[in-house]
Order: sequence, then C-alpha cells, then structure tokens
Amino acid sequence: MVLAAKLFRDYGSAIRAASRRGDIGGLRAVFNVFLARMAYGVGPFYHSVFQMDRFPERVWSDFVVSKEFNEITRIINGEKNYRLARDKIIFINHCLQNGISTVSPLGLLVRKSDDRRGDVICVSTEREFGQLLQACPDQLFFKIVDGAHGERAFRATRGLAGTWFVEGRALRTEELYGFAIARLGADTGWLIQPVVSVHDDLLPIMPGGALGTVRIVTYLTNDGAKPLRPIIRIPAGGNVTDNFSCGMSGNLVAAVDVDTGLLGLGKGSRQKVWPDLVDIAYHPDTGAAILGRLVPYWKETLELVIMAQEKTPALRTLGWDVAITNCGPVVLEANTLYGVEILQCAYGKPIRNELLPIFEMLDF
Repeated sequence: MVLAAKLFRDYGSAIRAASRRGDIGGLRAVFNVFLARMAYGVGPFYHSVFQMDRFPERVWSDFVVSKEFNEITRIINGEKNYRLARDKIIFINHCLQNGISTVSPLGLLVRKSDDRRGDVICVSTEREFGQLLQACPDQLFFKIVDGAHGERAFRATRGLAGTWFVEGRALRTEELYGFAIARLGADTGWLIQPVVSVHDDLLPIMPGGALGTVRIVTYLTNDGAKPLRPIIRIPAGGNVTDNFSCGMSGNLVAAVDVDTGLLGLGKGSRQKVWPDLVDIAYHPDTGAAILGRLVPYWKETLELVIMAQEKTPALRTLGWDVAITNCGPVVLEANTLYGVEILQCAYGKPIRNELLPIFEMLDF
C-alpha cells in the first residue's frame, strides 16, 4: 500500500510538473509521462529531471541515468580500485604524492583509538579532540572520510572563550565533540580540513562563503585524458555544501563552456519535494548574474584535471570536484560515480552520444 501510494504521488507530481511548463496540455502530459515509463523505462522522477516532455520522442533514448551508466563505470574502473577515490585520506595522499593540488587534512576524528590512517593525526577522545582544535585555524570543515554528496558535512567557526559556531549554535569544545560523534553515526570518521575560500570573482554567486565546486568529467584515451561537459554547482538558500540532488537541495547548477570558462544559465528546482527545473539567470540570494560569468583560472583548471586523470590511470574515468580559489584551482575529490543526471540538467539536453567514448572503453 505504501509503495502504491508513493507511485501514485510520483506520477501525479510528474504530470503536474509537465503541465505547469505549458508546453503540453494536461491529457498530453499524462500520456507523455506514462509513455516514457512503458516504452523507454524512464519513471516519473527522471521524466521530470530531464523534462522529457520538451523533447521529441525520437531523442528520449539519448537520456542516460546513473543506474545504467554506473554499471559501465564500475566495469571500466574496476571495483577493486574504488577505494582510491572513495577513501578521502588515501585520495589526498595520492594527490600529494603526484603533485595534484589539493587540501591537506588537519586531522581525523574517529570513534576508536586504534582506527588510524597513516600519517594523519587521528583523535578519538574529547581531550585529544580539544588539543587538535587548539592548533587548527579558526574555520574548519568536517566531512565523512568515506562519504559522498557532502552528506552531514558541516562548518565550524571559532568564537570567543573556546566556543565554536556550528549551524547557528555556539558550542563549547566538548559540545562540538559530542555533536560530531553523534552525527557520525556508523561511519568511520570525520575528516577535518581548513575551510577553502572561493575566488573573489565567484563570491557574488556563492554568498556567505559557501563553496561551490566545478565538476569536470574526464576519461583516458590513447592520446591522454579528455574533459567532458564541465559544470559548476552553486550553493543557495543558506546551504554550506553544493550537492545538487536534481535541484531538490535548493542549490543550483550551470554549464561551463569548456573552451572559455563562461557560465550558462543556472538551473534550479521550483520546489524541494520534486524536481521541477527552471532557468535562473541571477542568483536568488544575491541577484548577481550567473549567465556569462567567467570561472577564474579556467585554463589552469582544465590542465589540473587532465593531469590528475593521467596520474590516476587505475580509474579510467572520473568526475573531479575542483574549488577555484584566489591562488588557483585545487582538487577536493574525485568521483567514480559522478551522476550523469546533473550534466544533463545543466546543459538541458541528453548526452548519450557524448558519453560514447566512455561506453566504448568497455571493449578495451
């Protein structure tokens, strides 16, 4: 009954979203949504994500979802190699050893004292945590060491008399320790890093110091690494992380012209409960223009991810998350499962043909 109710709601949401766009009438929207499911295996959620009602049926099969594409990248990259990208400590060490610009860790907060990670300072007790914080800068970023999508990540800013401001609350050091441990759940640990500040030119569309990152997909060829459909994720609505979640996080995404580094229109959802994407030319919090804004250090950013991919041959295709700072680009993460939906959202079209070089890697 619960599943049936959810399906009913999902189809209703997709039909309403298609009707609201005004391109087709209500009855046509019903037919459109059900045709996508019955003939192409695309359910109501992705029908809305891709806004398939805006495209002729002949191109519907050119849309790609992660369920299909992730199976391809798993084979290409080999699951045994995934830990290199998924474990942030291992990945950072890989970057440092290969001259890939990244952010070094300040420490790792773990549940058990014997859960150590190489040369990284690991702390588990309240006393050790307090000693670590004494030597840290005033703005810190906590993220799960083997997590994804910025899940549960948070910022902490040092205040007066040993307090730390976290999500609008002032916490003493021991309270911050308790907050972090409780929020950790069953995961292995919190990676603690200095907050990375975005380049001044991007501050108007990344208010409050929220860090939005450029994602660039790369893949290896016989002629070296190639970039594919770069995008930028733009925090909005007070979010401190830039995960897009098909627009339902409240954040935005925009295409980046691979040749010039110029941004296209922002894309964001009109609601958080269902993906209903619209074009957004100006940041909703600041009014600053998104369209036509230049990503600083664009040439250097492309050079960085191409070099990084070539230095990581075990993983033959990756989605690189890069922060653009006043000192240049730095790699924050590499993703083996990099969400092809977000690329199609940003560019507003299917990209199966552009992914063919990656599909063809299965033959080698």
